[in-house]
Amino acid sequence: MALAVAGGLGVLITTFPEIKLAMNVASSVYFLYLASQIAGAKALERRDVSRPLGLLQAAVFHPTMEPAVRSDQASASVMVTSGTRTRLSVSLPSRKDTRPMLRSHLTPLRALLAIATIALAACGSGAKPAATGAPDATLAAAASSPAASLVATPAATSIASPAATIATGGVPGPGQRIAFGVRADGTSNIFSQLPDGTDLRQLTTGAGNHLCAAFSPDAHVIAYCADGSGAFEIWTMQADGTKQAQLTKLGGRALFPDISPDGTMIAFAGTEGSDPNTEVYVVDAATGTGLVALTSCANGKAGCANDYPAWSPDGKEIVFVHQDDVDANESGINQQVWVMNADGSHAHALTTGPEPKDQLPDWSPDGTSIAYASGKLDNEGIWVMRADGSKPRQISGCVAGDATPCAAGNDFGPAWSPDGRSIAFLRDYAAIGKDDRPIFVMHADGTDQRRVSPDPMLAAVPAWR
Repeated sequence: MALAVAGGLGVLITTFPEIKLAMNVASSVYFLYLASQIAGAKALERRDVSRPLGLLQAAVFHPTMEPAVRSDQASASVMVTSGTRTRLSVSLPSRKDTRPMLRSHLTPLRALLAIATIALAACGSGAKPAATGAPDATLAAAASSPAASLVATPAATSIASPAATIATGGVPGPGQRIAFGVRADGTSNIFSQLPDGTDLRQLTTGAGNHLCAAFSPDAHVIAYCADGSGAFEIWTMQADGTKQAQLTKLGGRALFPDISPDGTMIAFAGTEGSDPNTEVYVVDAATGTGLVALTSCANGKAGCANDYPAWSPDGKEIVFVHQDDVDANESGINQQVWVMNADGSHAHALTTGPEPKDQLPDWSPDGTSIAYASGKLDNEGIWVMRADGSKPRQISGCVAGDATPCAAGNDFGPAWSPDGRSIAFLRDYAAIGKDDRPIFVMHADGTDQRRVSPDPMLAAVPAWR
């Protein structure tokens, strides 16, 4: 039977060139889909979220983008990297994991080709595909009529979901919880726990990615980013996981929200409208509308980005990370911590020096200090400086001159405790061969560093209220 079908298809392909063309098109589209799925997943794992996720897809819809294509990221696939060191901190398939992933699609691929061949042959070759082009919406149009966006969902990893209680109610008070995303079982969901590591609770469920947790000032609401609607948008929920709702419907890519101290605005980083660069935006915290861009790379280079906004405790300023461009290795050029007024004016750098500064800068509760990550890839540590950029000092991680990658782990993502006495952060062991990225807590001076999450865990940057 199989031989007969194969022979019949061979005759059809030889006799009708339209059928051969249809099969070639179907095959190409299918493998482009697979490559974009893996590329989008890799973009989440690497520090590549300052440009659109799923960069093969982005290159289709934004022809002006020129992502670097690398063949060494995964076997039997095309990996696309972008020009930034940022990361969303989720785990993805290794080179050996991509082989069975592709093999698992060969059977449905055969069926797809047969169906596509018959369907296209029956319909004839006269049909023309609908034309598509890069979106050209203004910021106002992006708020009212968002363009569609494709975002790849990462493939499953071998890490299982940590044992946790599914949250069912009871809003915690300020200072009682640390919230963070966790990558497990092919999805990313938000969990919360007490600062000592006990009472781990899962707040979100389901497919897709739920990340970028940020508490409201009263700790009753969590804003987060999720791609359940297709594109990454800003969502909100009660701190106990109830009342989950999509806030923005912008159609671009919205990540790393931060709620203003008065609770009226949410700042976030992303790409919206016709702007291909990552910028800092604000929207109304109640409606998700009123999109305003606070930064602009319009006069900058292609790799310019403004990312990771955080409100000052008095609501008058926003700290963020700015980079001028990217180098040949896709690392940020002159990546520094900046600050600006809440309306986007008087933006200026707080840090200097060649070492890249990474996610996420965070204000101390009294507004006098800012914590941030600094260091080359896989050799980062947590630093603290005064709010004016003076007196920077390192409090965790490897120091300049230590071997790369840092044997003690890679530290980033600081979050101050509400009383200002402690800092939570991530310690990533991936570069030294361990599939583990736990939450750590230390005193604000860097002493008493201790793990407070299960082993192993692939956590994302924490929030603390």
